[in-house]
Amino acid sequence: LTDRRDAVADQDLADAFRQTPNLVLSSLLMDDPARWENPRPEFSRWAAAQGHVYALPDSRDSVTRAIPLDAHAGHERRWAIALEAFRLSRAAGIPLESPADLQVGGTLIPFERTGDVRRMRVRYLPPTMAIPRVSLQQLLDDPKRASEFADKVVFVGVTAASEVRDKLFTPYAGGETTTGIEIHAAAFETLAQSLFLTDAPESWVFLFSLLMVTLAGVAFV
Repeated sequence: LTDRRDAVADQDLADAFRQTPNLVLSSLLMDDPARWENPRPEFSRWAAAQGHVYALPDSRDSVTRAIPLDAHAGHERRWAIALEAFRLSRAAGIPLESPADLQVGGTLIPFERTGDVRRMRVRYLPPTMAIPRVSLQQLLDDPKRASEFADKVVFVGVTAASEVRDKLFTPYAGGETTTGIEIHAAAFETLAQSLFLTDAPESWVFLFSLLMVTLAGVAFV
């Protein structure tokens, strides 16, 4: 979306964007200097929002359990595309911020703050409940399948492992990698179903330990 390619194809893509309601496009975070590389104007003019597509792999085992709800380049911020898609699908305004959560419409989204980043855990669906997928080839072979997108939030992106750089592991990976666009689709489901994962209070560690000691004493009695 940032490079000029075939003029005819680019115009076709811009026309498709023009007809897409609540369109969210992705921006790339660049280094030296830190800045956002945004889609070209002929594309971005049709976008209701622009967001980032980054995730947060765990530094200990490289498993991606969370996404940053926001990302920054200097003073310019982008919300995650999952969050922007959720906001637009609920016809909500800008997120209302507090130290512990974001409010989007009637939904409170808890997060863990790390520096300037708001970190939200993703509740992935198990493989038996995977988010429906339609490949471009399937759509070309049977254009009627486009009806499956009606009244739904649709995430569009390249998922072929040989074509993408953001190949990440998730708790259900089973040794296979998952792309960033699929992770953000799972993040959207987390938001849409309000299935949030949060840390248990530290007091629960003491209470659970006390319970185990008590049960051990009862067992000896």
